[in-house]
Amino acid sequence: MSRDRWVEVPQTNRSAKARIQKPHSTQNAAQTHVSTGPAGNRTSYVQDAFYQHLMTERSLVEVVFLDGMSLIGVIDGFDTYAILLLSNGEEILIFKSAIRYIHLYLGDGNEEQNV
Repeated sequence: MSRDRWVEVPQTNRSAKARIQKPHSTQNAAQTHVSTGPAGNRTSYVQDAFYQHLMTERSLVEVVFLDGMSLIGVIDGFDTYAILLLSNGEEILIFKSAIRYIHLYLGDGNEEQNV
């Protein structure tokens, strides 16, 4: 069974086609086990907290790709493998495997700020 979790920040001006549906779970809450072992789940929890913070604050971020190109926008959703970025009125699905790093965008200086 997949452990993918979609997270969404409510926004009224988003198009209906971009709304992310949360998957229905067949397990009840008592059966769900949270693992923090070295198998890799810890990393996803760090990512989840980071993306969740950026989404709830509606922070303007710069996403820098492995090839050096970048996009500036607001993170509108994420899951295990991808993020949804709103940039210049467009919704862009970005696979996490293509990202070098993400930082807060503060203007023309392209400076980072600790979150």
